[in-house]
Amino acid sequence: NRNLPPAPVVNIISLALCHGWKSVKLDDVPFGPGNERLIVTIESEDAKKFYFNPFPFNTDKIDLSVAARYVSKKTFSSNTELRNNIFRSEQTKLHFKIMNPN
Repeated sequence: NRNLPPAPVVNIISLALCHGWKSVKLDDVPFGPGNERLIVTIESEDAKKFYFNPFPFNTDKIDLSVAARYVSKKTFSSNTELRNNIFRSEQTKLHFKIMNPN
């Protein structure tokens, strides 16, 4: 068992990176073997480099690449229409750096 953050935390981090959010604050992030709770902020000025504070990793920078698809339409009449649009979209790669702010 690797003590990964719960799915909602991972989902919010994914959204912050993929949508290029300038700032987001996570109020109740479990951390460490005792699952203490932390407040974590994620900030970015360019949607490529993201600063996590506190920085929970034992390195100063993490390079991350993920496969992605751009979906230009904002609303869909059904899940089927959304899925069809996703699968017709061209696949690309998104590149991010997760960095220590200190």
